[in-house]
Amino acid sequence: MNRSRVGNSIAETTDRAILAVLDGRAESAVDTLRRLQSGDPRSVTAQLELACALAVAHRDPEAEQILQGFDAADLAAKDSARLHTAAGYLSLRRGDTREGARHLKTACDLDPSFPLANYSYGQLLLFRDRIPESAMTHLKRAADEVRQSRLAHFGVVAAETERGRYAEAWRLSLAAVRRFPWNAKVWVALADAAVLASPAGGRLVVGGSALLLFLPYLGPVVFGLWLVLAGASITLLRRVIPRYAIFPLVALVPLGLVAALRVLLLGRALP
Repeated sequence: MNRSRVGNSIAETTDRAILAVLDGRAESAVDTLRRLQSGDPRSVTAQLELACALAVAHRDPEAEQILQGFDAADLAAKDSARLHTAAGYLSLRRGDTREGARHLKTACDLDPSFPLANYSYGQLLLFRDRIPESAMTHLKRAADEVRQSRLAHFGVVAAETERGRYAEAWRLSLAAVRRFPWNAKVWVALADAAVLASPAGGRLVVGGSALLLFLPYLGPVVFGLWLVLAGASITLLRRVIPRYAIFPLVALVPLGLVAALRVLLLGRALP
């Protein structure tokens, strides 16, 4: 019974650490896994997950020192997957994206339930290789394994956006807002999805907002140039980093506030 409890405690601790890594708190995960390793120095899984956290945290020499003590061929599939994940991050940092992708794919094949490997490989497939369908498989695995992770859910939303399924991206973003209501990034992702799910892929929303705010001030020529920029942002930027597709609309917010302030203070909307 005690051994079972200890095993469950170790598993829960490593799960929390991987969640921290996925949500951008790699240093916190390093501290957690170091404490776990000091309590159970023989745990191979804890050591290799520490190597993953160190690699994500850009502490490459420490991660490499841990990896040097293991041979993937001698490890169980679960532990070998963690070794390949850490090695994948180190390869990517050296600029060897092909080797990094190979390591991450191997990690996913060895342990399809390891969320960090799935999320990382899914990101490569989505933003480097432009294969959103394959990326979705891995990103969804990561989100299903770690339901508390905001970034894992964002990965699925980004994949749906890249596939042109804006309504589904909106639905998933709305679910994320319900789950993480106090996170600003979740609300930005929801606004992004709402714009892209609107008619004409967001062009009408952005163009209409620009028309209402800019035309009285800048005239049709300048407005036309801004409209071209807005259209390019919606059609092109979302294919690079989907969350930036909201930028044209966000840029209108301070201008709208200035217009409202002018009405309140001066009693007129136009100069």
